[in-house]
Amino acid sequence: MQNVINGTYRILEEIGHGGGGTVYLAMHLRLQRKVVLKKMHASLAGRVDRRSEADILKNLRHFCLPQVLDFVEDGEDVYTVMEYIEGPTLKQLLDRGRVFSEEEAAAYGEQLLDALEYLHTRRVPIIHGDVKPSNIIVTPQGSICLIDFNVSGYLTDGSVMTVGYSKGYASPEQVRAVRSASGMTQKGRQFSGNTRSTISTVGTSREDVLIGSRTGVTPRSDLYSAGAVLYSLVTGQRPAEDFLQIVPLSEHRGISDSFAAVVDRAMSPDPAKRYASAAEMREALRTYPKKDTRYRRRTLYRRLLFGVATGIAAGCIFFGIYGYRVAQKNRLAAYQEAVTRLEQAGTTADGAQFEALYEACVKLRPDLLDAAVQKAQRLFRERQYDACETFIRGLTIDPDDRDAQVDCIADLYYILGNCCYEQKRLGEAADWMQQAASLRSDNPDYFRDLAIVYAQDGAVDKAQEILDQADRIGLTDDHIALVEGEILLQKGERRAAVEAFQKCRSLTTDEYVRMRAYLFESRAYEQEGLTHSALTSQARVLEEARSDLPQDRLPGILEQLAQTYIHLFETTDDRQYASEAVTVLEEIRGYGWGNVTTDGNIVILCQRAGYLKQAEIAAAQMKQNYPDRYETYKRLAFLEIVLQEQKDAADRDYHVFGDYYDEAVSLYGQQGSGQDMEMQVLEDAWQQVRDGGWL
Repeated sequence: MQNVINGTYRILEEIGHGGGGTVYLAMHLRLQRKVVLKKMHASLAGRVDRRSEADILKNLRHFCLPQVLDFVEDGEDVYTVMEYIEGPTLKQLLDRGRVFSEEEAAAYGEQLLDALEYLHTRRVPIIHGDVKPSNIIVTPQGSICLIDFNVSGYLTDGSVMTVGYSKGYASPEQVRAVRSASGMTQKGRQFSGNTRSTISTVGTSREDVLIGSRTGVTPRSDLYSAGAVLYSLVTGQRPAEDFLQIVPLSEHRGISDSFAAVVDRAMSPDPAKRYASAAEMREALRTYPKKDTRYRRRTLYRRLLFGVATGIAAGCIFFGIYGYRVAQKNRLAAYQEAVTRLEQAGTTADGAQFEALYEACVKLRPDLLDAAVQKAQRLFRERQYDACETFIRGLTIDPDDRDAQVDCIADLYYILGNCCYEQKRLGEAADWMQQAASLRSDNPDYFRDLAIVYAQDGAVDKAQEILDQADRIGLTDDHIALVEGEILLQKGERRAAVEAFQKCRSLTTDEYVRMRAYLFESRAYEQEGLTHSALTSQARVLEEARSDLPQDRLPGILEQLAQTYIHLFETTDDRQYASEAVTVLEEIRGYGWGNVTTDGNIVILCQRAGYLKQAEIAAAQMKQNYPDRYETYKRLAFLEIVLQEQKDAADRDYHVFGDYYDEAVSLYGQQGSGQDMEMQVLEDAWQQVRDGGWL
């Protein structure tokens, strides 16, 4: 085959092939970014509604799915262009002898099911049809990416078409459908008119046969495959091809009963006995530990060992501490006065002023940590969690100072735990908060948040134990209600949890606690999935918080509210929700909390909703706010394409687009980190304009 496709993509190597097509690693020549090209087999290419295919796939946006950039036609060949994801597949890890713990498998499983829920709940639902370890990449960041989702079937009026199956991972109904359809395919018979499309696939263990509509393949077929993947991860074995020969996971030694119950239900040969949705299975997987005594005992034992080790270390440090040399009184007084000014400036001074005050404190007493606590608190309030964590971890804490500065050290550990919590690293969050609580056992706030972390991590019994301890040292009723609500939510008692959060709000005078009660209550509705009812309930609670809370407590509320309206717009196509999301984003920007992404999202929402005049105004504002960012010119270029498409062909002028494109590419070369797949889409658009003679 030729080495350069469509004048844009240089083929580097073949990385897979199967009955559906061949996959290549390629280099985008202008952007110098790796991409994946999937060449569709000729027998399939003629059956694909290419424009419909591209429109559906290019609109998919999920952190566990690679971005589909476009279809490329090069002569008689058809290629799908996709984002390149680095990392080994789960199959490669399994082939190396890796067997995963239940905790690791559950973490990957939750991400996988989140992606499947997203695919299954599109306006045109998408069935992946080939969920297996070789189609799941583990990224360098430790998350997963589900690839080959363009082998999917599309559900319309109950019909579906897909390609083949993978032995051991496909559901019984998919296997039956392929086998029953094989004769029809071999004879060259036509497909049913109810089918939407057939897409390329890759694999070495597939019986590659096209199946027609009404096969019985449904979203629950993907759930079977998800269960089979979990089965492989914890056993190191692929499930048997013969469904009657599969040994249930519950019969394997060393597997907890509750984890096995999730997998065995997902792999039921009868689709009706499986989970009703990916969201339901994800929730079962997330909460399985609290249902298993042996797992809780192991987890508690590990944490007790950690607590004992921490206590021993603390005791060694304690007995090693002797004396603390203080500076002269006037120097200490000057330091304390400077810290007071720093604390007062924490919410009022700009970044440069605050940093100057902090450096003045450090210069007076570099050995004391009061100023460090103030800086960490400011970074945390500004939601700079990475910067805050880096700052705290970079501090030098002298063991000889531990007793004298115990309050400061405990506060720093507590803030660090909260940074981990905000970044969804619950295990680390619990460890740091536990250390803070061990240093300051009289601080009920530490125990409150530690209990919340344990609850959200599935250790409900431990959370209740910590809450009881906090109650004994004076945790007030409003804080107790907040934690009780979280524990109830983790038990699946959503209505009681909502009542507890509402009770917390009615009792508390602490605006921070009230803010968290609002956020926790809004999150309670997420258990229903991205349904219209759940999303509107979530929006109602957040709107109430928006009008109830002071400005300094609104950042998290407004971010969640904007995302909720975006979900409502995506699931309903109601432009009113796009308008609501834009209003919230503009409020975020008005308070000074926005960034280039905030401005870009405003432009995107206006553009997608068809409010082109508003999109132009928003893009002009973005250019004024971020004149030196490549994202600005990327957005301007995309908008200019849409504006030109509104005109008659004879009146179109793409020279302004070309200028924006050139500026975006130039700045991206200086500023881009990682892969921005939109830049590849922009490059493709530029080539189309150039090839059409518009430039």
